[in-house]
Amino acid sequence: MTARISLMAAMLTAILLSCDTDINVAPVYETYFTKYYGEDGNQSGVDLAVGDDGTMVMVGTSQSQTNPITRTFIVKVDPHGTVLWERQMAGDNEVPVDVELDSRNDILVVSNVSATGSGSIPRASIRLTRISQSGTGIDSLIITDDVTKAELFGTAVTEITDGSLIVTGYAGPGLVEDQNLLRTDAQDLMIIKVDPNFALAPELEAGQGGEHIGNIVKLFESQGSVPQRFYTLGDSDRPFRGEGFKQAFEVLQWNEFFVSAPTGVAPSGDAQSSSEAVVMPIGLQRGYVLVGSTGQDVFKQIFMTQYIDGQSDLSIRFSKVIPTPRSAEGVSVAYSDEGSMFVLADELQDNNNHDIYLVKLGSDGAKEGEMRFGSIEGDDQAAAVRVLPDHRVAVFGTIELETQKKMMLTLVSPTGTFSE
Repeated sequence: MTARISLMAAMLTAILLSCDTDINVAPVYETYFTKYYGEDGNQSGVDLAVGDDGTMVMVGTSQSQTNPITRTFIVKVDPHGTVLWERQMAGDNEVPVDVELDSRNDILVVSNVSATGSGSIPRASIRLTRISQSGTGIDSLIITDDVTKAELFGTAVTEITDGSLIVTGYAGPGLVEDQNLLRTDAQDLMIIKVDPNFALAPELEAGQGGEHIGNIVKLFESQGSVPQRFYTLGDSDRPFRGEGFKQAFEVLQWNEFFVSAPTGVAPSGDAQSSSEAVVMPIGLQRGYVLVGSTGQDVFKQIFMTQYIDGQSDLSIRFSKVIPTPRSAEGVSVAYSDEGSMFVLADELQDNNNHDIYLVKLGSDGAKEGEMRFGSIEGDDQAAAVRVLPDHRVAVFGTIELETQKKMMLTLVSPTGTFSE
């Protein structure tokens, strides 16, 4: 089934077409809504976190119409999308990349700080912020590398068993000395540990070295493993299976001292770039899903790999290209209790603008349905997809209106939207 939701019709009707026949029409206007959030100026959606009570915390960027300075914009809404509070936070020229809820139900935000907008910060750094559910600031920490002078770029934060916070991402050249002079070192894998009191721990790791482009999108703690074991999911161009330097999905295993070892579960094939990884149950086992894209610049397709966390290592359950009629880059992934998965992507249109593309997959990765969201002529951007406690699917992104951009939240009922 295929649906295309345009901006003008979003609050009135939607068309749901059968994948097989393209003639079955079912109204779904009672099972979804679209709302826009922001102030005067441009606001762009980046990430979304969902609480156990169905409330949602959205982070993005905000710029006024007359000032190019970028600020972090954060909004909390109830399960019906009604704003509970909203605010700008942090300093100038800070871009949020991740929002999470910790074990205390506080809100964690990772932002990348530009040196040009921070005055006393001499190079690109990371801000980790903890705020309460009421929007009150609790802790804030600027993470900068004063030893190697490398620039740091965060992608996500993970809370582990002892309450420490692990910030992952990549560093500019210099964090790890590259012994291979055939290519210029551009990015090193990065792990930073912050203790529960928001003090920087001494561990600062950068993977194994040997890659020229590397990025960690998320770290996970393997459950029940003794000694402690972690996995990082992302991508790099580290040589694998003798294929030479080629950017591809990469998983590394880390011990309790954050010393890494290869896992041997990297998928082969065309080049891949990663966007997001989430933990999900696979039967009675713990698993992880990594989503991104594969293919050339002119035509990319959604690529995903599902891993099973075994006794001592990971194994690949499946690696799949999700066929799309147009070039599409996977941005975000979520799963439902029924085993379904939802992948959100940016889809390239004929006018070189983008639509927000949502695809529903079965537990084996088979395509079951799809929807498109966006303004008719605007360049729209996907940000995050999440499944709410009541099983509705939250689609978060940016809609370009006539004169401004706004954060967009659409809630879709799987039973209505993806009905047979």
